[in-house]
Amino acid sequence: MELLNFVQDYFKKEGNQVAINYNILQKFRPDGYGGVAIGLRRHIRFTRIHFPTYNDIIVIKTTNLRRNYVFASIYFPPSVTYDDFKSEVERLFGFLDKFDNVVLCGDFNARNQAWGDHVTSRKGKELELLALEAGFSCVNNGKETFKRNNDSQGSVLDLSFVSSGIATKWDVLEGYFGGSHHFPVTLEVDFGAVRTSKFLHKSKLMKELSKLELEPNFTKIEEVMTEEVKAATKDLRTNWSPKYWWNNELTVAYRRQLATVKKSRKYPSYHNLEEARKEVDNWKQMVLKAKADSFNSKIEEVNGNGNVREAWRFLNNVRKRNCEVLSAWDHDKDMEYLRYLKVQVPADNYQITYNDDGLNNNEHIVFDFDHFEKILNNKKKGSAGGQDKITYEMLRALPEISKRALLTAMYDAFIDNSIKDSWRIVKIVPIPKPNKDLTDLTNICFCKMHKSNDKGLS
Repeated sequence: MELLNFVQDYFKKEGNQVAINYNILQKFRPDGYGGVAIGLRRHIRFTRIHFPTYNDIIVIKTTNLRRNYVFASIYFPPSVTYDDFKSEVERLFGFLDKFDNVVLCGDFNARNQAWGDHVTSRKGKELELLALEAGFSCVNNGKETFKRNNDSQGSVLDLSFVSSGIATKWDVLEGYFGGSHHFPVTLEVDFGAVRTSKFLHKSKLMKELSKLELEPNFTKIEEVMTEEVKAATKDLRTNWSPKYWWNNELTVAYRRQLATVKKSRKYPSYHNLEEARKEVDNWKQMVLKAKADSFNSKIEEVNGNGNVREAWRFLNNVRKRNCEVLSAWDHDKDMEYLRYLKVQVPADNYQITYNDDGLNNNEHIVFDFDHFEKILNNKKKGSAGGQDKITYEMLRALPEISKRALLTAMYDAFIDNSIKDSWRIVKIVPIPKPNKDLTDLTNICFCKMHKSNDKGLS
């Protein structure tokens, strides 16, 4: 099972080891009764979505799946009044309406013959109507989910709702679990594969780029550099991402200290304990040294570069100063803003003409290598790459012979007017200023994105 959903205070019992290898998010009432908990496998990343409520409700969203889901765990005690139940359910459905792929599971204590119960309560009828209005469907198959003993008549209190477009398989397992009178419920949805994170080993990439000998051909230059970027990019299948100061020696030391600690716990002799202590101390000293060396090299780089912007960026990162976001973009205005942008687009019959005449007559035009070097050095170090993922920092890492080949390719393209169609496309990303009138274009920053080779040509 990839996800566990618990209602009522099962996790508060000491010694409970039911959720090994799960990350648990829980919420309990201060009186010790009720409560909800969601457990996700450790390889699934998630974030908690804040839903302001005094009731037992938790909402989370997965973040690293091919198809991410929003899960809500709910518990309404039988003592909740009809008005409070209706108000809270209506508010919850309205809150979840802005998300896709939503799954709600929990003990609603709302009975209805529509999902297989023997009677229909007032809360159950209201829940059915609210779910239909919000576009959620109940996936219960009619089986009982609660029974006090073998002689009593069961009921359907544990319900599962999904938004449109989710294929599910719902069932009830026979037998009680953990002393509860509720039967375990299984709900299968298509999680898809875990989306792997990408890590670019920049030091390895820069080292390989410094050895390249490129030809003055834009197509081959782009192919070779793309292959080098691909070779230096690794898939991270865990939540762990290596720090910029990490190296292979630290990996070896880390694994060695883990092995010695495991050995000392299994065979707690004096020799094993002492060996584990030494390896752990050595590991800690290596980490401190790697951090110090990285910090000192960065200081030397900043002092040698003389770029004030880069220097302050580094200092702010060291001081851990975070930029406070005064206001976030309201996603409810997405469609309104999209319609506003479409007004700025020319009509379909608008034609863009290009001058295909070469510039061979202008033989006095010279692409100076020193000027090209100066342009590259003045560009921001953290500048993002375009669609080809090639940055200015990568171009600066090339040896002189490859830079001259790149400059020659730029010159030939400019003189012969052999500009690729992809270079003519510029993506505009609008970034709204906080707390400003967005109908005024002066309150919107437009960021243009195109390839670094094209930017170098301009």
